[in-house]
Amino acid sequence: MTALRVAYDLTPLHGLAAFGVARVLKGFVRAAAGTGAVVPLLVHDEGAPPGGDLPGERVPVRRRAPLPLWREAALPRLLGRLDACVLHEPVAAVPLRGRVPAVATIHEVPGREAVPWEGRLALFRLRLRTALAAHRAAALVAVSPAVAAALLAVHPSARARLRVVAPPVEPGFRPARPEAIAGARRALGLPNTRYLLQVGAVRRKKDPVASVRALGELSRRGFADVVLVLVGPLGDAVEDLHGAAEREGLGGRVVLTGEVSDALLGPLYSGAEAVLCPSHAEGLGLVPMEALACGAPVVARRAAAAPSGAEARCRIAEDPRAMADALEEVLREKGSGTFSAAEKVPDPFSAAGDPTGRPGAVGIHRGPGPLLMSGSKSAGEALLECYRTMVRHGTDLPRAE
Repeated sequence: MTALRVAYDLTPLHGLAAFGVARVLKGFVRAAAGTGAVVPLLVHDEGAPPGGDLPGERVPVRRRAPLPLWREAALPRLLGRLDACVLHEPVAAVPLRGRVPAVATIHEVPGREAVPWEGRLALFRLRLRTALAAHRAAALVAVSPAVAAALLAVHPSARARLRVVAPPVEPGFRPARPEAIAGARRALGLPNTRYLLQVGAVRRKKDPVASVRALGELSRRGFADVVLVLVGPLGDAVEDLHGAAEREGLGGRVVLTGEVSDALLGPLYSGAEAVLCPSHAEGLGLVPMEALACGAPVVARRAAAAPSGAEARCRIAEDPRAMADALEEVLREKGSGTFSAAEKVPDPFSAAGDPTGRPGAVGIHRGPGPLLMSGSKSAGEALLECYRTMVRHGTDLPRAE
């Protein structure tokens, strides 16, 4: 059977190479390519080539128009020249015209209520993009059953075109050797002391202030040698973060590294006393999965851990004081040698947990080795089935009335 030429639009990911939607799309590319039945066509901005280890043909483009206009005017013509049979967009945004069927990736579905960590304009744009994708995309891929359920609650007509496919955890995320951990610390200039880790954009949605307040509470309980390391691009919570650190009297014990490569991030996970995930909302929650895969204990809000199914292996804490309680427990267990990360996680991606009612979503398992999705092959097969259905039906997939 002829391999499918699937175009992956990386242009919305410019400047987001190491986090969020970029990590999900790269996982999808690797998974689909791993089936041997997909040829990835990686469409990227000329100045932002994808990582050298990402499989597929590179297609650099020089955009002379804003991204939404380029997507409508230039991308469909490019797909024709590439002889692409499917377009996979990393976000809830697809060309509204064109002959190549497009799949939109749904990471989150904003509710009707305002939330304090997002501006009204940003919410309006996300709602609009999601609505257009729900009605115009040939297919939709939700990254978790929770996201799929939220989408169907608002756009029930999307049910026939919706699939739940969770990206696999990158194979490089596994417990690191001590020398690799020491090398990562040296590369980032981290102090030679115990550290807590939070990974992700420094945004109000991720609530890094809660982590700072938890560290302050820990300090008052006698853990004055622990620092907090935040890895990720700087966002709208940086000023709040500095203010909280000053109020807690933490001085130089809150470290912002900016973005780091996966080669450094994996050892940073492994070396952390605990990974903090206080986010108010997540569509999937890759960070808890990656941290657990690297053998690190995780303290998280339920909203950050539940979508990925990692909740059973996380210590759930909803406020800074509860986070400090969980962290104190972890630190004392590690000090006494009683900490163990070898527990099992239930599979949230079974057909029963999939609101579309179809099997084929990707599961999570925990064996004696690191936590992984049930394998990039499973994710790849789910994507391949979706792509083949799109090729058969073109831009007119079945739609619920």
